Amino acid sequence: EMLQSVVVTTMMATTGLAYQFPVHSRSPRHVLHSESSSCFRAPLNSNVRRLRRDGVQHALRASASNDRVASWDFLYGKLPLCKRRAQKEEELQFHRDAGATCLQTRSVWLALTEKGIPHREVLAVAGQAQVPMIVSGSCSATGMRECFDLLEDLYPDVPLLPPEEEVRGQILGMVEAAQAMISKADFGRGFWRSESQLKSAYRKAYDMLTTCEGLLGEEEGDFFGGHVFSLADAAFAPLLEVCVFVETVVLFLRGTAPTALPRVRAWQRAMEERVSSYASRTGSDVVSFMLAGIKYEDEEAKSLMQKLLLQESWKEVMGSRDKPVWVSFTRRYPSFAKTPQVEAAAFLIQQRDELVRRIREHVPQVVGGKTRMRQASEEEEEEMPSIALRFLVSSILDAPDYQSAPTFANMYLSTVLKEMSEDAITELIEILDFLRCSIAAPRDMGHLPVRALRAYTAWLMCESRKERRARKEATTSPPGLK
Repeated sequence: EMLQSVVVTTMMATTGLAYQFPVHSRSPRHVLHSESSSCFRAPLNSNVRRLRRDGVQHALRASASNDRVASWDFLYGKLPLCKRRAQKEEELQFHRDAGATCLQTRSVWLALTEKGIPHREVLAVAGQAQVPMIVSGSCSATGMRECFDLLEDLYPDVPLLPPEEEVRGQILGMVEAAQAMISKADFGRGFWRSESQLKSAYRKAYDMLTTCEGLLGEEEGDFFGGHVFSLADAAFAPLLEVCVFVETVVLFLRGTAPTALPRVRAWQRAMEERVSSYASRTGSDVVSFMLAGIKYEDEEAKSLMQKLLLQESWKEVMGSRDKPVWVSFTRRYPSFAKTPQVEAAAFLIQQRDELVRRIREHVPQVVGGKTRMRQASEEEEEEMPSIALRFLVSSILDAPDYQSAPTFANMYLSTVLKEMSEDAITELIEILDFLRCSIAAPRDMGHLPVRALRAYTAWLMCESRKERRARKEATTSPPGLK
């Protein structure tokens, strides 16, 4: 009976561990199977919980590469097959600006994506090519209206224009109005720096918002053409987005509430909840809008961005279920990951060389509690820029799910952080802060993946600060209280 009790206790600890933690060790001897884990959901006594906790920490330490976090090769293997498979060379080419700041280009991008047309993005060099431009075989078009016409002619299966001639004319008239307003939507970079620029930008944005409020009020339904998304919505989407961002920044600085524009607010909700391409790939946010007009060294703008980022709780983002718009989007575009956070991890892996270069350029090294210019190193895998990126990717792909097991997820991070020096933790926080304020939508990825990435980054920063604070408290406490 004693032997049977020991066996059962061991199985409970092992299966409980496997239920919470997917395997992430290369060595076969660390592999745990969880087929029978559902049999052991009863409350565990203190001895079993202790065994379980010790087993978790041992498994985490054993699975870390480079004595800290998993290697790039291991993390790449954790990506879903759709992100590791070579992408098909699509016939249709969509030429856009690299910064994704051209509003007409964003309008064409939204229409193209919402029609579900497979395409290849070509990033145009500033001043060397016109954008937007679409090339499909022998057909090509440049400019928003011309690209809209070409898409409707070549791909009529998913029409964004109604069949009724009268309504069709109204939609095209709205497209022309949007194009005229876009040409005047220049709010000036850094408009928040002076009161005169702030007033001018707000006045221009408010005038455009009230014009759109009137156009939306002419028809029933939440969209410009009525109840269904159309080319008019694609044309107005980036313009309204920028106007709302300007309004948000101005009102945030003044501490006042948004103006009452019920039809514009209803249109915003409809776009975010019902137009999957907008929410998942071509939509932006206020922080990304600010990133388009500043440099990382701009301390004033960076401080404002950090304040805006605090308005969104990372716990709420990580605790929310996958949005239906993302599920709908990935059904049409199977090359995207099934969740926004995995899509964000794939971006970090694919762009790791460029991100490491940017981190080395902008984030100083911390040695002995002081910052200094980063020195060249032959072993970049051992440098903090690479370690920080791998730690962030590992927290997405390899850590326990924060929503279902926050305690074990925090334990995962704590186990790795305890292996780092104080200088490394300080540098890690600075790198994470840089990443949080430098990844933009839709330039780098869609709004939902960017939102998920910022939440994971904030989580790592929070746990890193806890570890640093705990070490300081341990060193300053009297000997009898340690």
